[in-house]
Amino acid sequence: MPGPDPPDPTAGRQPRRSARRPAARLGRRDLHHYPKFAPEATPEPDPDGSQGQLAPLSDRRNIVVIADEAHRSQYGLQAKVDSKTSAVGYGFAKHLRDALPNASFIGFTGTPIEAEDVNTPALFGHYIDIYDISRAVEDGATVPIFYESRLARIELPEEQKPVIDAELDALTDDADDDQVEETLKRKWSRIEALVGAEDRINRVAADILEHFERRLEPLDGKAMIVCMSRRICCAHRRH
Repeated sequence: MPGPDPPDPTAGRQPRRSARRPAARLGRRDLHHYPKFAPEATPEPDPDGSQGQLAPLSDRRNIVVIADEAHRSQYGLQAKVDSKTSAVGYGFAKHLRDALPNASFIGFTGTPIEAEDVNTPALFGHYIDIYDISRAVEDGATVPIFYESRLARIELPEEQKPVIDAELDALTDDADDDQVEETLKRKWSRIEALVGAEDRINRVAADILEHFERRLEPLDGKAMIVCMSRRICCAHRRH
């Protein structure tokens, strides 16, 4: 006959309780397009001439706003006056901060801007981390980059050179005023026409082909052409 059951080693002990804490609740993650934070356009501006202000969506302090391409469309804390309508408007930076007044902001960009009226670090704070080309090459994320100067002269009458130099300087300055923006567009069109002249495109295309074919002799590879405008890109495509 079978003997008695062996004694239970846990008899008389208190049941064990799990020492693990319940999993922390994850916060909500939302993805938004910046223009969502613009106030609705109204036929009549507010008494102060502005186009409205967003009411706060939340006053919580544990909201973190992460902005990609932080060098673009992230400015406008100061009021701007529309030269056509005289309406006072602000940029998305103010609208977003009106909506989330206590949030923390982190920006990601590969091309930060540090101009007088458009300054990425001034808006988001000091750099947390910088991952530049040299680090990317060290990590093997990209191949080494070598620069080789090429020159394709723009045929321009002598009397026009000072005018074009001044227009080039103006194009490098950031401006938000609508009237200035229209002026810059006209200047850009004139310069684009010079850069994209048929004779110059022929010379540039021939130089690219000769250089690329010579590079293909010792090793295989690909090439990418970056142009001043879509029109010039199409012109190079035809060549």
